[in-house]
Amino acid sequence: MPAGRQLQLDDRAAQRGRRRAVFARGLTRVSGATEALGGRLLYWAPVWLPLILLAQLAVGGLRPALAETRRLDAAERNVAAFEFELAEDARVLDANRRCLVDPIYRERVKKSLTVAGKAPLRLADVPPRPAPTTSDS
Repeated sequence: MPAGRQLQLDDRAAQRGRRRAVFARGLTRVSGATEALGGRLLYWAPVWLPLILLAQLAVGGLRPALAETRRLDAAERNVAAFEFELAEDARVLDANRRCLVDPIYRERVKKSLTVAGKAPLRLADVPPRPAPTTSDS
């Protein structure tokens, strides 16, 4: 073995010995098994750290967000149905208002009240619009 190579190996061993001595003088003493476990944990850290973050996202972020999405979708359907009913009522009321303002229509209603055997005219019977369809996309 070349002398330079032997010198490098001796230097590394001396450095390891100095590190162990400094570490052993610390407050706690770590056994070889604990040191190996720590090394393994650090070695696999690129695998388990993202897994922990994904689990945290799934539990703390994704599930509540999906639940909120479902709740808001249901509320949107309720609001759309209520808005449709209000628009239909407004359409009927507007048609009735136009009929009541029209002098010819008022005259026809008066005449229909005097004709026997026929039902009197009523305010505008506006045919209902079809309900809007919601797409689930």
